[in-house]
Amino acid sequence: MTSTRTDIDPSQFATQFATVNGVSLAYVRAGQGNLCPIVLVHGWPESKRIWWRVIQPLADAGFDVVIPDLRGFGE
Repeated sequence: MTSTRTDIDPSQFATQFATVNGVSLAYVRAGQGNLCPIVLVHGWPESKRIWWRVIQPLADAGFDVVIPDLRGFGE
């Protein structure tokens, strides 16, 4: 897959926030298809944006894709 500016555009997916026990975490959710949910978790020292290129293909394939920023990383 060839990298292009559009496949890593930070505005390509809307970031949502969940607050649990006083801690707010950013995440992206795409797809909401009929297949099982997939949670993509980044490693250290990355953020959810490491998955930008695979979010849409997985969502298009029918998966409910959830990608959080781990605490202290990303947003």
